[in-house]
Amino acid sequence: MTKPIPLPATFQLDGVVEYQPAVAGEPLRALTVCHRDGRLNCRTGLPEAAPPPDRVWKAHVTFTFGSSDHREVPIVTTIDTDPGLEVFELIPDDAGLDGDIVQRLRDLADHLGGSPLRGFISDVFSMPDVFHCFWTCPGSQHHHHARPGGLAEHSIGMAEQVAAMEHLDVKDRDIGTVFALLHDIGKIWLYAAEDSPWNRVGHEILGLQHVMEPLTSLEREWPDAAAALAVLLSGRWRQRDGKAVLAIAEVVRGLDQLSAERDLRSRPAGRFAPWEPADWAPCRTPPDHREVAHPTR
Repeated sequence: MTKPIPLPATFQLDGVVEYQPAVAGEPLRALTVCHRDGRLNCRTGLPEAAPPPDRVWKAHVTFTFGSSDHREVPIVTTIDTDPGLEVFELIPDDAGLDGDIVQRLRDLADHLGGSPLRGFISDVFSMPDVFHCFWTCPGSQHHHHARPGGLAEHSIGMAEQVAAMEHLDVKDRDIGTVFALLHDIGKIWLYAAEDSPWNRVGHEILGLQHVMEPLTSLEREWPDAAAALAVLLSGRWRQRDGKAVLAIAEVVRGLDQLSAERDLRSRPAGRFAPWEPADWAPCRTPPDHREVAHPTR
């Protein structure tokens, strides 16, 4: 009697797919799948598909284990693109230089609940530059938080403080939380290309210009919040007789100054070496694979 051949175990994982450059003579392409537990280094025979414009490639990935280069590696068998996946669980826990900084971002997203602002934040962090570089960018180049990871430390810390202000109206608190989180987001592009003509307008306008597409999506669900954030992120909230157009702006400005002063008291200001845009990969050496999902037969 012929025994049935057992089917190989398959695993499923939601992640951000990144193909590596093709190598001549190699039948399989190398790719990585970024997810909460790290990076899964894989091989696949599937053709590379183009991700949505200015978005990381979010997908449901199926893989098994096979032999490549005389060692066992994950072999990706299907990639089902899903732009609607929230990005928070797809950012590796060790992306930040502070061990719990990524989880703190997830907690902020949970604080927003089912608000359209949660989707807006997911859209912003799904932008490749933000997904990869928010975690290593300095908060400034010669002032406060002038070190790798300073932007995330400063921004998430401020957002947490706003989120904890129970005396604020819920709408103001949520919009203020998002503003605090993203108030310096333009520095990712400002520091990456200091010779760009866009840099003459400052990091506020530069950041707003880059997040316009997510803001447009937010506008379809919550026009008032989109308009408020456009004003706040532009830095143009000081226009009415020198007073804030939106009261939450003064709250966030005060927290910004406090965060900067506290950092400068603990760490002397100094010129930070020019920042080269990079994600966490050069600082981490992930294993070739790890058990990251439950097998399905």
